[in-house]
Amino acid sequence: MSSRIARRVHFRRGILGAALLLVLTIFASGADPAHAEAYWDSLPAAADSSDSTHAIFRDPPMPVAEAIFYWPVRVAGEPIVLLASGLGETVEFLDGKRVIRRVSKLLAPRRGPFGVVPDFQAGGLSGFGGGLSIEHDAFFRKGNLLRLRGSGTTHGDTRLSLGTRFPLGEGEYLEFGTGYRVRGNARYFGIGPDSKGRDESFYRQELFWGGAGLRQALGAHVFWEAALLYSSVGAGEPREDTEPSISTKFAGALPAGFGEHSYGVSGGLQLVHDDEGGTGRTTKGGTRRVRVERFESTDKRDVGLWSYRAELQQFMTLWHPYRVLALRGYGSWLDPTGGDVIPFQRLLVNDTPDVLRGYRSFRFRDRGLVAFNSEYRFPISMKQFPGRAGLDLYPLADYGQVFDDAKQVGFNNMKFSYGLGLRVESGNGLVARLEWARSKEETTLLLRADQIFQFMKRGLLYGRDPIPSR
Repeated sequence: MSSRIARRVHFRRGILGAALLLVLTIFASGADPAHAEAYWDSLPAAADSSDSTHAIFRDPPMPVAEAIFYWPVRVAGEPIVLLASGLGETVEFLDGKRVIRRVSKLLAPRRGPFGVVPDFQAGGLSGFGGGLSIEHDAFFRKGNLLRLRGSGTTHGDTRLSLGTRFPLGEGEYLEFGTGYRVRGNARYFGIGPDSKGRDESFYRQELFWGGAGLRQALGAHVFWEAALLYSSVGAGEPREDTEPSISTKFAGALPAGFGEHSYGVSGGLQLVHDDEGGTGRTTKGGTRRVRVERFESTDKRDVGLWSYRAELQQFMTLWHPYRVLALRGYGSWLDPTGGDVIPFQRLLVNDTPDVLRGYRSFRFRDRGLVAFNSEYRFPISMKQFPGRAGLDLYPLADYGQVFDDAKQVGFNNMKFSYGLGLRVESGNGLVARLEWARSKEETTLLLRADQIFQFMKRGLLYGRDPIPSR
């Protein structure tokens, strides 16, 4: 009973404290918000001191152009601030009871000759599941990385991968990797931006790949990358407890490639500009990249295609050192050159990392994909440890579509979704994310140990699915 009362007291203190902060902020003088809150930033230098014990601080008024953006963001963000403050008090209470420390000790990587990192997920097509990643950071010599990953879920999503990475310099490396993944209940709704939710059907997707990648520096923050990959993608009947099957729902109009495996070799080149700052929480900088890839089938089908990709990720703070706006925009296009149609299992889909949160994976499929992801991250429990481990609460919004022709890209076909997320971060990056999102069709709730931002750094070493090319 006493612990329950203490928890209530701490939570109420958080709510009252946040409410008081809100009131003081709204009715305070019109000083520059970057200097008005000494907690987040240092106070400006004193000016016009009347004597040794009194100082008058003079700040210029906020420009009108800045105020137009600042106040809507301030007003819209205050509910998140209140919620974050209340959650922060709860986290501090749990930390005081050593609960967080015990959980961290249980889930933290096991160090020694090898490190063991747990993997977990819940929600979406995969269902509930988990696995382990075994890492070795002195493979033949210190600094060389070896990673073995295996996982499984209640919905038949099974994967196994093995990767190695050999550092060649600052940000440079040579890597090799192979992997296998089976999804017993991949979804198919048809092809195109106007596919209907009522046409949901299922199939079994089987992937195998093996390849190598090279990353070299061209200048400050600029790299070129090359990759060579052999891959196989199969599509067949789903698990017995999953229905309806494609062969039932789309009888007489089966997509090209169903009931077959698509085998082939691809080679890609990529130019990357990466100026993200340091490790831990990213608060500035970003990544810009362009990629081109050529695929040729090695089976009986005459399938050839060019794959093009452009992507921009940017992180910035808005009037707070650790309130981070994360933006990501990207577009991909498959241009066929062979005599046969592209097998549907090689088309672009909304799946990690190219997600439209609020829609489950594989909802949309076509030759082209363009989308925008955004998050506004509010720190919850890092007040004592700025820039290090802790929690972030963030509203999120996604906007995008698939297409077969550039003329199809427009407001009528664009899909919008929104939601709220919670990020758990260590000093080296993301540990887990919990996201609730809603669209016109459905509501999703996901728990994942991966992320959609900064995913490019997880290549063959981490066993990220290389099909389709992203």
